[in-house]
Amino acid sequence: MLIGGVEMPKRGKRGNLRSHSKTGHKVKKEQGKSAAKATRRKKPKVTRDTARKYLRNVSPEKSFWIMEGPIIKNLSELVRELKIMSNHTFIYHVNRKKNDFAKWIQEVIEDKTLARDIKKAYSKTQLLKKVQSRVKMMRKVLS
Repeated sequence: MLIGGVEMPKRGKRGNLRSHSKTGHKVKKEQGKSAAKATRRKKPKVTRDTARKYLRNVSPEKSFWIMEGPIIKNLSELVRELKIMSNHTFIYHVNRKKNDFAKWIQEVIEDKTLARDIKKAYSKTQLLKKVQSRVKMMRKVLS
């Protein structure tokens, strides 16, 4: 096919070949997916052993100490305390400079997926929903 005096490659049935704009080489394009979706990593499935590990009580020296509040030993306790935590206390632990909950979950609980998900959660409601969802999913794996 001639376009503007330049030979263009013919497209297949699905139109999956195109010519690179500078080199003229034939390049296969992604079908049905954008480049961002094609490179997105799938979340690893949580096994029963991993779920048990993430939901376990941590040792007393690795527990999370809430400012002016109780000591948290696991994710279920974190959910319970987030529900009743004052905004002042939440802002002390989560603000633009730090997210103590994400750090504790990553370093102590060792759930890197949840830690990454809540790292940018600046509201108590957002953080609570993400932790609740993760705990619910892990309990489902164990049942």
